[in-house]
Amino acid sequence: MAGSYDGIVIGAGVMGASSAFQLAAAGMGRVLVLEKGAGPGSGSTGRSTAIVRQTYSNYEVSLMAHEALHVFQGWADFVRLPQTRAHFVNAGMLFLLGKGEAALPQIMAMHKRVGIRSSVLDAREKRKLFPDLDFAAAPPELLAAGREEAHEADAIYEDEAGFCDPIGTATDLLEAARTLGAEARFRARV
Repeated sequence: MAGSYDGIVIGAGVMGASSAFQLAAAGMGRVLVLEKGAGPGSGSTGRSTAIVRQTYSNYEVSLMAHEALHVFQGWADFVRLPQTRAHFVNAGMLFLLGKGEAALPQIMAMHKRVGIRSSVLDAREKRKLFPDLDFAAAPPELLAAGREEAHEADAIYEDEAGFCDPIGTATDLLEAARTLGAEARFRARV
């Protein structure tokens, strides 16, 4: 590898490309991204489910995800590219919990604290939004134990959730880093 760099990032997935973009945007100087694959997102990023959601088991991760949602909602402005490959699709997300789940009030309190738009769906709302789902089906663990009694599931609906192409996201981030002077090398050995 010829030359010297002020920062070297290993991997051109979402995390690596994002790191390179942030380093370049902060004026790090010469930034180099080394990726063993053929292109951005060729590792675990390319196998991502691409879900953009805010419901997690702890406050800090939910807060981080809430901030990330706003980034995805304003993606083109964030990466400052004339055309982007990634496009956030707002599809909402349903979380099912056992009836009377003790954590439900804490989850909803955390959502309120973070600013997450969500609601606990009543029976009518569940049928209206998801007419093909059976919210009273016996859970798999009961079926496996030979018990078939039905248990109505509680449901949280996060209406701002959605998905975004992970390879497009990594590609946009790397392209944005390159516009700021970062370099990338693919099929690189580290």
